[in-house]
Amino acid sequence: TADGDSKWITSELARKNARLLRSQCDAVIVGAGTINADNTELRLVPKYGKKKFLRVVVDGRLRSNPTSKIFSDPNCLLAYSDLAPKSSVARFKRAGVEVKSFGKSISFKKLLKFLAGEGIQSVFIEGGSNLNASFFDEALGNELLLDRVVFYIAPKLVGGEKSLPVIGGRGVSKIKDSLTFLESKFGSIGDDIKFEGVKNFY
Repeated sequence: TADGDSKWITSELARKNARLLRSQCDAVIVGAGTINADNTELRLVPKYGKKKFLRVVVDGRLRSNPTSKIFSDPNCLLAYSDLAPKSSVARFKRAGVEVKSFGKSISFKKLLKFLAGEGIQSVFIEGGSNLNASFFDEALGNELLLDRVVFYIAPKLVGGEKSLPVIGGRGVSKIKDSLTFLESKFGSIGDDIKFEGVKNFY
């Protein structure tokens, strides 16, 4: 909503399904906005509870709270940029959080390349509007960054010109430049609709 309320848009069944998809990957990437708003731990479903799983928080200016639940997990990486104050970097290090700078700005190509070097083969991007925007805008110029998209659509109308879109950012200026899929399918999950679009096959 325009006031930032988002609990809960989708049903519990849809959220459980999203947690399952998250759990099947090697890592999840979230933005600082999600951490600050929800203080989420990004847990896995019990079936995958003991696997090694990396939680990556993208926070260019280090505006997150070091006491957020996610930073108590030893398998957490905080990605920041040179725009972050040195005092904030030191604060997170004192809190025992693993931090890594990605230069003047955090590009997803650079981040994913780093994660691949750490043995991460599959990544679940669970972003809010801003993180989704950053990834989408970069993927428009490099479609190999994106393999699959999953959306859960609830039968609810919110409205409001100041409400956050699912994907913010620049977007495309021409419909012909829209991101399209090689394969798409819709299904029902509880009262919600699940959309899956495949961009790249391997």
